[in-house]
Amino acid sequence: MPDVFPNDLMGEIRQLQRDVEELKALMRSQPGKTVASQGWAMHSMTAPDTSGLPSGAGHVYFRGGLLRYRAAGNVGEVTLPAPVVLADMGDIATADAGSTYTATVQQLINEIKTVVRAFRADARSKGLMQ
Repeated sequence: MPDVFPNDLMGEIRQLQRDVEELKALMRSQPGKTVASQGWAMHSMTAPDTSGLPSGAGHVYFRGGLLRYRAAGNVGEVTLPAPVVLADMGDIATADAGSTYTATVQQLINEIKTVVRAFRADARSKGLMQ
């Protein structure tokens, strides 16, 4: 039966260790495709080749100032819509309805004002409203 191990097995192991360390160093020196310490910073790129992706998969990328999507099999790209930034609608001012409305209706008006104010504060905190 032939010997399947090399004559210098320890030398082969040392060479493998050197190769692994070299590959690790190369990987550390490669720039990343995206930066995500504070959201995603994507560099503009050409439409990617998606012919190797499995059916139902896709690739999201950035080109020409727009976010785009391309499905598996190099199906035509779709430009994704930019997020909408809402204009501030100002403060919600309503007077007390007094005897015009029942207490239930007045309570409903107050609850709606609370929900709309919370929505506005949330949208502002997320940069969706000026």
